Amino acid sequence: MCKVDLWHCGPLRGVLCILALSLSLLANADAVAGCNSVTINGKPLYVNDEVLRQAALAFVNSQVNETNRLGPLRPVTPPNDPVRCTGADARIPDTVPTAQDYYGNVTSKQKFMRLVLRACMGQDNANQYFSMNRAIYVRRCGGGDYSNYIFFWGLQDSNPSQCFGSDYPTMYALANKNKKSPVTVSKMAAVYGKSGLDARSQEGYALGNAMAAILVSESARDYLVILENYMLMDLAGASAAKPDEIIGGRCVPNAASCQNPKSPQNGVHPIAWGGAKEAMMKRDWGVASGATSDFGMEFEGELVTKWARKFKAVSEAKAGQCPAPPVTYDDLTPEQQSYLRNLFSSLLK
Repeated sequence: MCKVDLWHCGPLRGVLCILALSLSLLANADAVAGCNSVTINGKPLYVNDEVLRQAALAFVNSQVNETNRLGPLRPVTPPNDPVRCTGADARIPDTVPTAQDYYGNVTSKQKFMRLVLRACMGQDNANQYFSMNRAIYVRRCGGGDYSNYIFFWGLQDSNPSQCFGSDYPTMYALANKNKKSPVTVSKMAAVYGKSGLDARSQEGYALGNAMAAILVSESARDYLVILENYMLMDLAGASAAKPDEIIGGRCVPNAASCQNPKSPQNGVHPIAWGGAKEAMMKRDWGVASGATSDFGMEFEGELVTKWARKFKAVSEAKAGQCPAPPVTYDDLTPEQQSYLRNLFSSLLK
């Protein structure tokens, strides 16, 4: 069976490059494209999934621009007694956070976005430390195979902890180790909520690592993922997705480059699949365009549409109701574009 690239690799170096969905997913292009109805000022507007994807991308890029005006997170005074986790792992630095590279306690959507926008992948950028309550993480920066990759570093209150692998299957297995207290949507959502990460155990540290990976590392590779993370969390809260399908390192169906073939290939996260193994971190990535291949745009379009149909006033329409050739986002009036962009504003609140 022929396989093709899911995403096109963009201009940034040393990060994840995702490959391939099977051509079998595109057996019926009209069905895959989808047709959606949105009522604006009492009049129906018929658009396909790609138009909704472009509207979501336009919205998140506007928010990125606004956040850039506020500026990325700035270094602050680090905790007094940080202690690195115990374990030999050359990817986890021995150096402690300093006032030049520690970015504080990250516990909100806004702070996660500001950390996303903190320059990391260029060769001159230093590692970035940040906390999620008492747990300290390090974002590897400066180029190379693990640039923009996040590792659990240790604790900020002089207590001991154990280092662990920072690939998705390992992180999720550890986070979900206590079967009496498994990973739940509420625990995942707490990471960017008022309470922040429950950082009282190895399970909690691992969950924080996995969530930081999608909220920072993956979002830095594709800005549309900033929204898609919260779309998936909404869907999981409505029992339309499961935690292990989001952060468990499960490949999306028919992923040619699957790095985690022993697990079911039912992943739903557009980037955090296949385990984020070393072999997937050696090529370039783009940011402001979302996916750039037909397959990648389709995957993201279907996710955006699924969320919009479930949580917004967007309904499925018959394929024949969408014009042919299809209307593009640029064909819409400013009023229509604004309405579609605003569908996604709740995701960052």
